[in-house]
Amino acid sequence: MDCKKIIKIELKDWDHTCDDGCCYSWGTSITIDGIEIDGGDFSSSNDVMNGLEPVLKHLGYDVIFEYIDNEDI
Repeated sequence: MDCKKIIKIELKDWDHTCDDGCCYSWGTSITIDGIEIDGGDFSSSNDVMNGLEPVLKHLGYDVIFEYIDNEDI
């Protein structure tokens, strides 16, 4: 029988507007089993690698990403 560990991953949207209203930022923070992952923010759909890397490292994996652009196929 295969016993797999269950982990709870929480994704929470956030946004911030500076005091004078001239700047606005947003993203999605990542928490694993109650621990917020430092650097685990998706601030755009293009940031998937930047958000996944700290998550996988937190889980004990060494990570190598290779981005393949549609134009490269």
